[in-house]
Amino acid sequence: MIDIGGGLKDGIRLRVKNKKNEATLLELKFLLNSSGQVVVEKSTISPKVFREMFDKKMPEYPNTVVLHNFIRRVNTLAEQMIEDAEIF
Repeated sequence: MIDIGGGLKDGIRLRVKNKKNEATLLELKFLLNSSGQVVVEKSTISPKVFREMFDKKMPEYPNTVVLHNFIRRVNTLAEQMIEDAEIF
C-alpha cells in the first residue's frame, strides 16, 4: 500500500548551499514506515509557476523554456514512478 505523505508543494524553495542560491525543482522519496507501508514524499514546483516567475522576475534568462519543459518531464517521470510503486 502506498501512502502519499509530505504533500505536494507548488512553489520554489530557495536555499543557500555553498554560498549559491539553488531552487529545488523536484524531491522524491520512497520511505518505509513502522507499519511496513511504503510512503512517498514528493516536493515539486509547478512548471506553470516556474515559468510565470521566471518570465516576470528574470525575463532575460535564456533557458526558461528549456527548464520549463525539463520540469514538466521530471514531474511526469516522478508520477510514473509513484504509480509503478503502487503495486507494492
